[in-house]
Amino acid sequence: MKPWTRNEFCEHVYNVARQTMRGLRTEPTTERVIYLPHWWTKSEIRVFSEASVPRRTVDLIVDAIAERTREVLPALKFDFRLLGNHESSARQVAASLVNGEIDEMKLFSLALSENWRDESRGGRQHGDIYITTKPPIGDAVSWAASTFQHGAMLFCLTGDRVNSREFLRKVTLHETGHLMGQYSHCDEYKNVAGFTYTEACNMHYACTYAELCKKCRTHFLWWWRGVLDEVEAQSAGT
Repeated sequence: MKPWTRNEFCEHVYNVARQTMRGLRTEPTTERVIYLPHWWTKSEIRVFSEASVPRRTVDLIVDAIAERTREVLPALKFDFRLLGNHESSARQVAASLVNGEIDEMKLFSLALSENWRDESRGGRQHGDIYITTKPPIGDAVSWAASTFQHGAMLFCLTGDRVNSREFLRKVTLHETGHLMGQYSHCDEYKNVAGFTYTEACNMHYACTYAELCKKCRTHFLWWWRGVLDEVEAQSAGT
């Protein structure tokens, strides 16, 4: 990765955010339609969990998501709706299985395009969290995945992962960072002038720490400047 000046880094993040809000960095859904990522605009996140997932695990995940979202964007206070193993989420998860493993991008595509988010069909914009005990497709290591573009997060709590509460909290903080706009890992931008790279950052790919480094905090700041500026420009028709 090339060295970046601080201004180059901030401008890059800002521009990627604006492009994302125009749908330029969002893959088409299974219906071959590009939906804009407005999931956050109503400040609502719906949480689905399989019946076998303990309530204390759901609470841990929700608390960590709330903690990181408040840290990244204090003005955005999400309302979390705990819906358990709702039939709609069960259908989406079932439709995303390949030999018993979850294809997360297929699941996220279904979440993005569902009628539940379509205001013209009586829906409401919101984010979706899926907490399952199924493994991700072709990946025995990953615990979770998420993207801002889809406004969705998936947990794959296989085996005894529900009992590793401290690491699960760090994973949740990390995935919330991706949900809130950090499209890369901290270690993918090591050479940014003015920021000392450290592995002791939650957005490092290993996510063994809970705190954010200064560079990643700056990433979130400029991401949301780009998102909000693009929304305002679209509302003004410019």
